[in-house]
Amino acid sequence: MRDRTSNSVLAQYGDIADEGAPMCIYLIKFIPSCLDVDMGAHNLATDACGLDGFVQRCATNTRNLRAGLSLEPFDSTILDRSQLTYLDPLPNAERMAELDRRVKYIKLLDAAPEPPPADFNMPGTSEVLFHLPKSKVAALKTRVSPCLKLPPPTDYIGKVVMHGQPELTFSEIVAPGAFPRPAALMHASNVEVDDVPYRAAAEWVAGVPDKRRIGLH
Repeated sequence: MRDRTSNSVLAQYGDIADEGAPMCIYLIKFIPSCLDVDMGAHNLATDACGLDGFVQRCATNTRNLRAGLSLEPFDSTILDRSQLTYLDPLPNAERMAELDRRVKYIKLLDAAPEPPPADFNMPGTSEVLFHLPKSKVAALKTRVSPCLKLPPPTDYIGKVVMHGQPELTFSEIVAPGAFPRPAALMHASNVEVDDVPYRAAAEWVAGVPDKRRIGLH
């Protein structure tokens, strides 16, 4: 799978400040008795440019890898399938509903996910790839770091599962006038933070009518 960058994919939609930013990063860690493979996708590869196409190609290549087959080349056109946040001022409601049904399959679950609707075309191995029991994940992390006893995950920010109480909830981040607390947290972790971009970002988030279009990182 060939890496794509924000510049190569989004240049056709106008200038972007962060040229050549990586859109997908793979991290493989070898730990006692386990092989942990992490995949991080830039929000431009998911929120704006096609979560379904990205997951489908990842599922296909993972299946091929396990079967000893060659990997399919990474086709950048799959990143243009959802058409959610560019071109149109608001997401297409019908397309958003379709994605909502698929997104529930790629988060941590305690039980096997329900089957998709009969008329929905689910990528071949996505349920297997992304069905990760929360209890198993917590047990793995505890085994890797015996001194760390993780509580059961109970708090969520959007569709992101958190272990323990998060520093900020989603509603706190998007609330009007929410800048002071995020700024304090940023300063606590980085003394070189410039207030201006964070203040502008907080004001922009507060004014977005459809919060589902925002990716938090």
